Amino acid sequence: MAVVGQQLLAAESEMTRYDSNNGNISKIGDGWGTDFFGGYYGGSMIYTNVIGSYAAFNFTGTSVNIIIYADNLSVRATASEVWIDGVKVGLVSAYNKYNPSSQCEVGFVITGLQDKEHSLKFLSTESKYMILDAIDIDSAGILKPYNEIIVVNINQAMSCGT
Repeated sequence: MAVVGQQLLAAESEMTRYDSNNGNISKIGDGWGTDFFGGYYGGSMIYTNVIGSYAAFNFTGTSVNIIIYADNLSVRATASEVWIDGVKVGLVSAYNKYNPSSQCEVGFVITGLQDKEHSLKFLSTESKYMILDAIDIDSAGILKPYNEIIVVNINQAMSCGT
């Protein structure tokens, strides 16, 4: 199982990797760019430094990894948010003070999701560079175009008074 901070040049055997320029990954908002370099997965990565911009996609399956490029430059985002099915589930940092350059670094891992369709948003929250290199989805899953899914969890009993 992948671990945050681990360099993972290829997807693990139970996962399938998709490049950040896959047509099913939407880039919503401003400031999006693409950088090309042989060290990135598929030779490219996408980035933005505009607060509120996000990359998003849907997928079926039980697990997903966000693969980033990280380095020790102070212009890298340290608190990009990950949202699954309308719920904030974690943060990703592209700043690694101990490593001057880490291609294909695992930035976020989530496992144990229900085996159904999910939506994922990777949200820029700073005026620093949020970077997406690739995503890994469990091999039984499918990458799909973005269509936000919001889970409503009602834990309260409702009663009608007379």
